Amino acid sequence: MDLGTGLNDGDIVPCRYVTGIEPLDGADNLECKLTKATSVAAGQSAKVRITGFKAIATDTAVTIHIVDVTNPVTADITGDVTVTTYGI
Repeated sequence: MDLGTGLNDGDIVPCRYVTGIEPLDGADNLECKLTKATSVAAGQSAKVRITGFKAIATDTAVTIHIVDVTNPVTADITGDVTVTTYGI
């Protein structure tokens, strides 16, 4: 429920911007925080919220590396990644 990281809710997940995204002025990197899943039931999943970046132009491909995550796939749980974007 913590992506195999051993981290708690709100802890920083190691991540690094690669292409198509830049941290805010004065920042060394993006901020990636873990929200643990509440259970292993269908529809429940851990999330990594990424903040602290400049605006991204429409249709820009973005690459972000998130490290120290183990493969969460089991017989009952498929491994997948969903990206949701929000405008402010």
